[in-house]
Amino acid sequence: MHAWQATCLAEVVVGQHSETLGSALSIFLELQVKEEDTHLSITAIGPYTQSALRAFLDGAKAEAEKRGARRVLLDLSQVSGAVSVVDMLVLAEHFMRIWCRSTKTAMVSWEGGIDTFFENVAYNRGYLAAVVPNRQAGIEWLKT
Repeated sequence: MHAWQATCLAEVVVGQHSETLGSALSIFLELQVKEEDTHLSITAIGPYTQSALRAFLDGAKAEAEKRGARRVLLDLSQVSGAVSVVDMLVLAEHFMRIWCRSTKTAMVSWEGGIDTFFENVAYNRGYLAAVVPNRQAGIEWLKT
């Protein structure tokens, strides 16, 4: 395991100036990156919005490319909020637009979050992606 670890924020403005709040509302997912011996682990932390998760995927892609990672674990288990089926389709399509087909990707989701519908959309279009129940299952899948 490498000692190096980086943290950055994928920030998205989801509101405009409000007379009652006096400023824009920002919803973001914290993005934590850790290089492991067998894969790159990228964790998201925070409340779910479609735009925040899209920004997280953009940031995760950039981190994977920067390190030349061919196996990536996207850990979304610390995200909260419900994801609609329409959102899942939009997110899967976004994933496919930006992600490299040859990068094997395991995604750990949260309850009410990304599910196998996302996986099926990506897999049916030739992407090596799996939605798994926990980090250990993801690591095992990445080794296959």
